[in-house]
Amino acid sequence: MISDKKEWIQQLLDCCRFVPDFGSLNLIKHAKNSFDKYLFLLEMVEGNEGPEIVRALIDSIQIQSDSGAYLVTVDTLKKFLKPGYARAFIDPLARLTFRRPDLASDLLFNMANYFTEEQRIFVDEFNDELRRSHSGATTQLINFIKSEEKKSFFSDFAGVLAKRG
Repeated sequence: MISDKKEWIQQLLDCCRFVPDFGSLNLIKHAKNSFDKYLFLLEMVEGNEGPEIVRALIDSIQIQSDSGAYLVTVDTLKKFLKPGYARAFIDPLARLTFRRPDLASDLLFNMANYFTEEQRIFVDEFNDELRRSHSGATTQLINFIKSEEKKSFFSDFAGVLAKRG
């Protein structure tokens, strides 16, 4: 459970850039400590904390060599695929398409491949938000979704996200 959101977000963003496993013993220890703390902070998330946590989670995905930690982040974000959170995903997800398109794609795939009524409502809200907004971030995200839909693993879900009507 997260008791102080502002402090939690600061800690998450402070430890999200893991140092690669090379160099001095101190660098390796620092990387391990950051990695372990990052995962500990992810375990605190229950999925009811609010949109600022969604934004922080997505923004914490920063580097290429993450030793699998960011897959845990994507999995943690599934807790927020429910009504009331769609808007929180759009801008940070658009930024993520530039930093880590692979993980942006994974997250979008999780959105499109919904299983519950709650997730279906989330997808409807997400599409409504994309329709209403005309920002550069929205345009980037829609273009990214259309591009990903052409890939074989995402093609079964073409048209689920970024529907225009």
